[in-house]
This record gives sequence, C-alpha cells and structure tokens, in this order.
Amino acid sequence: MRLLILSSEGPVYEDTLSEKILGYVPFQLEISTSAIEHKKSKDRRPYSLILTDMPMVAHSNDNILYVHSPPTFHDWSRIYERCVSAYWNQPDYASFG
Repeated sequence: MRLLILSSEGPVYEDTLSEKILGYVPFQLEISTSAIEHKKSKDRRPYSLILTDMPMVAHSNDNILYVHSPPTFHDWSRIYERCVSAYWNQPDYASFG
C-alpha cells in the first residue's frame, strides 16, 4: 500500500510523521514524503492514500485525508481507519471479498 504525506510543516516533519504512522498502522506501507515525491521517480503507481494538512484540489479523485498539524487523537483514528480501508480495497485483496 502506498501512502504520500504532504505537510506545510516541511519534509523533516513529514519524515517524523511517517515514522509514527509506521509504528501505529499494522500494515506493510510504502510511505513517500514531499522530498521523495519531488525526486524523479520511475514508479508512477497511484497512491492508496494521501495524508495532508494543506488544502488540495477540491475536485480531486485521489483518496485524500486531511488532518491537523500535529494530528489529534481523532486524526490518528481516521488515519488508522483509512489505512485499513485502503489496505483491504487493494486489487490483490478485493477478490477475497
């Protein structure tokens, strides 16, 4: 599952948040941050979830979760729930339904 973290606080904060998420969510995550995203990557697979505290495009089809900076207790619950949902809705697992 691919997760992108974009924060107005910058790449150091994004890295810290990614470490906390890896410890909180019990799934195999491939987490990218703005610093990683800006590098030219050959991997153009879509992200399962975009986590941000910044305004994004209102009519985007992406799976975007808006959180506070720093995330509140309610935000952490939403992060967990959305990761669970995205994990089980991956093409590999959707067929087990």
